[in-house]
Amino acid sequence: MTEASWRRWVWPGIFQVRLPTSWSHRDVDGLLEFSPENGVGALHIRVLDRSRPGEAKQDEAAELVSSFAENQGVSVSPRLEGNGTRGAQASANFISSRGQAPLYWDVYAHVWSSMASLARMFTTASMLVSDPKHKKFL
Repeated sequence: MTEASWRRWVWPGIFQVRLPTSWSHRDVDGLLEFSPENGVGALHIRVLDRSRPGEAKQDEAAELVSSFAENQGVSVSPRLEGNGTRGAQASANFISSRGQAPLYWDVYAHVWSSMASLARMFTTASMLVSDPKHKKFL
């Protein structure tokens, strides 16, 4: 894709993402959803108010990822990432299926002192076949 084929979405101080210009965007009750034009897969981002006082801890970010995975019927051990002035981060990749085609998930949590974000992207097997960049999920 050429540079003109991408659009940069920025929420200052929270996150930024570059997605193809053909992807649609909607905000449903604070859940930002980005979807490709073919309707296969999506990126969801939710920004949460943080209720715990004090410094962000990695286990808090891991809890967000684990809780989301459990809601999908999967148990995961999140990878812990950066901690300190940039906040706490955790992530996991997993596959879920609840009587439907398997969904391949990438889930990321980032916790700061006053807020948290939870980003999750899912794809289906048909998207993986048509997009070799996502073969890492298999």
